[in-house]
Amino acid sequence: MQTIGEYKEYTRQLEGEVGKWHHAYDSLMVERNALVNKLMATEKFYKAANEECDRWRKRTMELEREIEQLKTR
Repeated sequence: MQTIGEYKEYTRQLEGEVGKWHHAYDSLMVERNALVNKLMATEKFYKAANEECDRWRKRTMELEREIEQLKTR
């Protein structure tokens, strides 16, 4: 049978361990959120870059058509 002192000591030990797990979880969530934000920013960057590439591709095609038209004149 546990004494009250042993019970209190055991409870303090458990609270300390639970506290460590809570801090570890909080740290993990902070890191996870930072990674999610970085991923979202990267996706936004690549989307904008792809849109810019598409604009340049279209403009290049327009210029090539203009060149062909000028050649046939």
